[in-house]
Amino acid sequence: MTEVTLRESEHLPNHKKGCLLHRGKIKDLFPEGSLDSSTVLVLVNAIYFKGQWNEKFDPKKTEQGQFWLNKDTSKLVQMMKQSNMFKFASLEDMQAKILEIPYKDKDLSMVLLLPNEIDGLQQLEDKLTAEKLIEWTSSRNMSMSHVHVHLPRFKVEQSFDLQVTMKALGMVDAFSSGDADFSGMSGSGGLVISAIVHKAFVEVQRLQLLLA
Repeated sequence: MTEVTLRESEHLPNHKKGCLLHRGKIKDLFPEGSLDSSTVLVLVNAIYFKGQWNEKFDPKKTEQGQFWLNKDTSKLVQMMKQSNMFKFASLEDMQAKILEIPYKDKDLSMVLLLPNEIDGLQQLEDKLTAEKLIEWTSSRNMSMSHVHVHLPRFKVEQSFDLQVTMKALGMVDAFSSGDADFSGMSGSGGLVISAIVHKAFVEVQRLQLLLA
């Protein structure tokens, strides 16, 4: 636990700018205005994962290539390439392919889904469920195949306000000053959740994957 004085507004900018989590991958976690003089408690939880590919992409084979966003728009990206044995399957009912690329020691993997059609991503997302993903990645469905992989290097960063999501799941009282009960955390009472912020960072590189 770290104590930070939030009663004086001039202290806030420096504190927020200093909130760098996991080697600087998560920056400015708190949105502008989310911390002010009424803030009593801030809880932060973060996870950092650095996974090295079991079969690394050769930097010499990385070159510029076209990545299609839709049928009409493409973008030049740094395309990593390798040919190797991977778990692979064609999902005929989904008009898509699924590929599993393991990390070092093969305890974890990245699973990639690729629609057969350039504009088929939305349809694939609409039909994607946890149950279907488990079925698609099962040993009954996937088998080792020799695959030519072209994978773009990319970095994605996104923030989410989870207050609406948590309320939809039934967590309502925690956001209400009249119903919230955090007496187990603070004997003074009066604590209520004003925001739940989630921020994710993903970077795919030739040698590894970074998640935070």
